[in-house]
Amino acid sequence: MLKTEPVLLTKVRKRMLTKPFLILVCLFTFGILATASAQMENRIRFAKGKDSAVVTGLTGTNGIFYIVKAKGGQKVILKLSPLSDIGIKVEKDGTNVHEVMLREEHGGTFEIYLEENGDISIFLGSINGKSIPYNLSVKITQSKSADI
Repeated sequence: MLKTEPVLLTKVRKRMLTKPFLILVCLFTFGILATASAQMENRIRFAKGKDSAVVTGLTGTNGIFYIVKAKGGQKVILKLSPLSDIGIKVEKDGTNVHEVMLREEHGGTFEIYLEENGDISIFLGSINGKSIPYNLSVKITQSKSADI
């Protein structure tokens, strides 16, 4: 009888440790998934025959990402409102380098000239830690060689 008691206690301890551990793992996993979904990238698609699109929404506390496909030789014009309490960062992975093309801590109108084809990533975020409503207009035009 003395030999079975430690085995029973060990099984009980394992069960007690397993339940809280599983709860912690579930909470941790849920937290990661919630953060990942909050920072999901949304692709901006233009209506057939159109060269611009408008997206509106809330930045949330963690910001929001958009992806736009463009070609080398094109110009991307971004109009972001409001003018304050919001930041924008535009990035692109090039052939040999990751490039930050724009980084501003305010809204406004911004022009970006592309040398290579590919996706550009647009991040919008609040600069005061509070969710901010925004309006982003994205227009892609053929740039003139004199502009580059």
